[in-house]
Parts: sequence; C-alpha cells; structure tokens
Amino acid sequence: MIIWNFLNTYHLQKYYFTVTSKNSKNNLNILFKKALAIEAHHPEEAIKYYDKIIQHEDEIQKEKPLEKKFFSDVFQHKGFALKKLGMREDAQKCFTTSFTISNAIFSSSTFFTMSELEKIDKQFDKIWSKIVKNEGKLMKTKTGNVFSYRITKYKTSIMPIWHFQKPPKFPKAAPTRYISKNLIKNAFDVFPTMGPTELKKLLNLYSMDTAATHLWGILNDSRIYKK
Repeated sequence: MIIWNFLNTYHLQKYYFTVTSKNSKNNLNILFKKALAIEAHHPEEAIKYYDKIIQHEDEIQKEKPLEKKFFSDVFQHKGFALKKLGMREDAQKCFTTSFTISNAIFSSSTFFTMSELEKIDKQFDKIWSKIVKNEGKLMKTKTGNVFSYRITKYKTSIMPIWHFQKPPKFPKAAPTRYISKNLIKNAFDVFPTMGPTELKKLLNLYSMDTAATHLWGILNDSRIYKK
C-alpha cells in the first residue's frame, strides 16, 4: 500500500487551489478528489483540504446555486474524516450541515448514501478494463517516448515496455518494472496532475522510479481516460 507523503501541502495548493479564474469550480473538484484519496488513511490532512474548499462556499454558490450539492458532499466527507479521528460531535455537525444543504436542493429528504469513494472505485473498474483491453498498444510519455505494456498472468499488475523510436514498427527495447493495479488505482485517485514529476511526489515514489512516467502516459491516453 502506498504510504502517502503530504508534507508538500503547499505543492498541491500551488497548482490546484487558485480560486480566481473562471474554472475555479474545477480546481475545487480536483482538490476534493485528492482529499477523498487520502481520507481513509490521513483524515487529518483531508480535513485541511475540506476546510479550504468550505472557505469558498459562499463565493461559488453565489455564482452557481446548483453547486450546493457539491458542498453537501464536502461536509459529508469532512464528517467521515472527523469520525475517524474520534471527533463525533464535530462530525455530527458536519453531517447535519450536509443534510440541511441536501434538503434545500430536493423537495423531499432524499440523501445520497453512496460515498464518493465508492463512485471512484466504480470509475476505476472501467479504467482498468480499458487498460486490459489496450494491452500491447503503443502509447507515449509526456516527453514523447514510446512504450507499451503487458498484463501479468493474474491481472494484478502491468509491465511497461520501452520501444525504440523507429516508426512505423517501433521494435521493443526493454521492460521496466512491474506496476501493481493498486498503484494504478492510487494514481487515478489523484489524477489529473501537471505531469509525471508531480505524480511521483504524490505517490511518494523514488526519484529514479519510472512508474509515474508510464502511469501518466497511460492515464492521459484517450483510449484509457477521456477527460
């Protein structure tokens, strides 16, 4: 299991939390997705991200009232994180706020019980199916280097393979290292990123590890993940 390194909080905020542009909601969505990815094992760090999002609640809702559903989810997951830390009273306040926002949107007391984490798991199942389907297909890294990959026997990992830059055949050069399905899932949970370097930091990989290079190329391939 990946041991997340979240000492670089500033690094995340620098790229993803500039709420001054027209796509500020997109930035908040990305931050929310990253908070979801760490909530289970680092609830205290996730709470910091949820609080950052909540700071912009009035600002976003004034522009787009329908974004209330988004903030209902944020308060709900902040409640989950607080509950993991044993802060039950604070967690209940968040759940109540989430429920209140939800009721303001819907005429009945309908409430979403499926967590965002479950939704992400279902999304990843589709991504993994596409990864399996595109085994052996040529892909490119951010710098344009060509590679493919093969799926291991029990479909628990992939083996990227570099290819010589000799079109149109691109003969195989050499395999790299196995990348587990779990690591691919962790990469998907924090995607998109600015590039392999940032992805490597988020996944806490060694500086010489090439996994982030291939993961970024795979998840940016339109056959795998359409933005």
